[in-house]
Amino acid sequence: MNEDKMIPESAFQPLRHSLDSITDSVFWIDRHARLVYANRAVSSNLGYSREELLEMTVFDIDPQFDPAKWQEHWQEILTRNSFVIETEHRTKDGRSISVEVTVNCVEWNGEKYNCAIARDISERKRAEAEIEKTRVVLKSIIDSTADFIWAVDSETYGLLSWNRAVQDHFRQEYGIHVRAGMSLEELHPEKEEWIRFWQTSYRRVLQEGPYEQEYRISTGTRILNLNFRLLARDDRIFGISVFGKDITDHNDALEQQGRLARVVEESRNEIYIFDAENLRFVQVNRSARRNLGYSMEELRFLTPLDIKPEHTVESFARLVAPLRQERQAAVEFATNHQRKDGSLYPVEVHLQLLKGTPSFFAAIILDLTERKRAEESLRESEQKLSALFASMTEMVVLHELLFDAHGRAVDYRITDCNRAFTQITGMPRESVLGRKATDLYASAEPPYLETYSRVAVTGEPHAFETYYAAMEKHFFISVVSPGKNRFATITADITAIKQAEKMLAAKNKELEQIVYVASHDLRSPLVNVDGFSKEIEYSVEEIQKALDCRSENPNGIDPVLQKELPEIGSALGHIRKSTRQMDALLKGLLKLSRCGRAALRFQIVDMNDLVAGVASSVEFQSRKSGADLQIGDLPPCWGDSVQVTQVFANLLGNAFKFLTPGRPGAIRIHGRIEQGRSVYCVEDNGIGILREHQEKIFELFHRLNPSKTDGEGLGLTIVHQILNRLDGEIRVDSTPGVGSRFYVSLPCPRPGTGGETKESEP
Repeated sequence: MNEDKMIPESAFQPLRHSLDSITDSVFWIDRHARLVYANRAVSSNLGYSREELLEMTVFDIDPQFDPAKWQEHWQEILTRNSFVIETEHRTKDGRSISVEVTVNCVEWNGEKYNCAIARDISERKRAEAEIEKTRVVLKSIIDSTADFIWAVDSETYGLLSWNRAVQDHFRQEYGIHVRAGMSLEELHPEKEEWIRFWQTSYRRVLQEGPYEQEYRISTGTRILNLNFRLLARDDRIFGISVFGKDITDHNDALEQQGRLARVVEESRNEIYIFDAENLRFVQVNRSARRNLGYSMEELRFLTPLDIKPEHTVESFARLVAPLRQERQAAVEFATNHQRKDGSLYPVEVHLQLLKGTPSFFAAIILDLTERKRAEESLRESEQKLSALFASMTEMVVLHELLFDAHGRAVDYRITDCNRAFTQITGMPRESVLGRKATDLYASAEPPYLETYSRVAVTGEPHAFETYYAAMEKHFFISVVSPGKNRFATITADITAIKQAEKMLAAKNKELEQIVYVASHDLRSPLVNVDGFSKEIEYSVEEIQKALDCRSENPNGIDPVLQKELPEIGSALGHIRKSTRQMDALLKGLLKLSRCGRAALRFQIVDMNDLVAGVASSVEFQSRKSGADLQIGDLPPCWGDSVQVTQVFANLLGNAFKFLTPGRPGAIRIHGRIEQGRSVYCVEDNGIGILREHQEKIFELFHRLNPSKTDGEGLGLTIVHQILNRLDGEIRVDSTPGVGSRFYVSLPCPRPGTGGETKESEP
């Protein structure tokens, strides 16, 4: 299987399971006619495995398709976007299946594909073929009968239609070739008598309704029994129909009836012939008897109402009234037939009066069992999709575009939404249906209108990420179009993913700093230890040599000791200094590690109380420095009070530490609500920070002035780490010699949280 041909899983991820649950075959075909995706129904319907299908082309499953015309077909797909064709698919075992294919042009990652949805219409084709066959047979019988059947216009007396018997009669008797619109004068040599006959017949049928009379052909060779009826459409009479039965030779008529009876008996469709007056069955063919479970002897004592439990005498009379009144040639309706064992099966009935024998009804029945099964299967698929729609954890919303008088998309309306939408947004379904986006979201412009309208108009899907400040959430939105000028949004909450990505980035940066410390800051004291150890080793070697030569030169060791012992002392001092430096670095790393593992306890934090407590803890430092500390009214936030306390303790401690000597210190803490966030500022008039150092101050062990200030360079690193865990942010704005402002942003308390707390593991 070619992996590069597989359809991406993310294409229609929310609908992936529903595609495999429907009975229609769904293919994705690329511009080279290769199959790149097939749902489960394709394998079930054609007998191939998915792996086999993805190695095939359109021509492997559609033997009627000419490969030489593929490019022409592909251009039609790109141009028309969507259309329906009928063709045949070939199964793995060589069978052919009639299918109706809906061709759609879709795009994924800049590539065009044909999304073809194939529905098996074999049963429908067979049924239509049987009906057409029966109709052709009946027409053939009408044309082959010796009876005369023709229709004449009621105003012009021009010929409207005729059967072969009429055509043969006028050709043989009068040498006239019948044609449409031929007038009565042209049709008969005895014009006056012929016209008078038709005028009299027309007046009589208007006054008395349908009637019969005998008519002798002028040559005297044949006698017809004529039946006159009015032809009408929408209550307007437009002609007269005449059924002329040749009663000269009854044997011919009996032969024709026998032929009709044989055709009716052998038809695969159910065919019933029953008396139009008392509704008694005259003939019921083999297919009908087999389906109903009755013998012909039993059926002679039944009526159509005995097998149609849904109908009464009155309802059936209303149904066939247009036939009796000659207002319609046929009626069609759906009903249920009841078998002898009481079971029901759905049917479609085509009912008409028999021409030539108007006292009988003929009913051709199409068994709808297979169609009903297909419809039920479709309903099940729709129910599955509906259940999927309702149960999805992603927010799914259906919309329709709204246009102005110039045809420009200016807004959109919500037509449906799933349970997840109401749960996440807190807006009940009934309160959003039919609402315009500008009203619902209280915005002058509908959100993402340009993107949504492009998908709705072109049908090309689109996906993007966004941040919704009102809910403090990140969302991934997939947009697809279920129909022209309509679009659906499938929205997944990716806030946790974004937070994890942010935390991962912070951890990676922290890890990089730790690696740097391990490779640089820890290595420097180790190099000192190694170097000065070698110095001590060298001095010890010199002393040892002097000791070894003491017997030869008793006073020779003193100069060596006087020279080497000070160097040994100096080297040991450097070694101890380096080990203290390593110890401080390792303790700092341990402290940072413990800070990142502490469990969080989220709650509403009263920042006025919290900052007042922090200020109280630095009161001695404040008096000693003589700095003026002012605290404004601070909004609450959502976070861990212990961790937030550590943040402001570090920031306030740094403000005192870096005040400008000789200038009265001024420190101010104030806050505000900004775009759904609580933003606080710790402002001082200290020494300030150079621009090139402002990004580095949050890095591990970074110190602005190591020679003049104490500390390990961990304070701001810990602040940055704490805020990352609390979904917070920190930034600095500083001018050297003027002072610094540290801005801290934390989430506002969410509506409905009250005073509840939420535990969070490290």
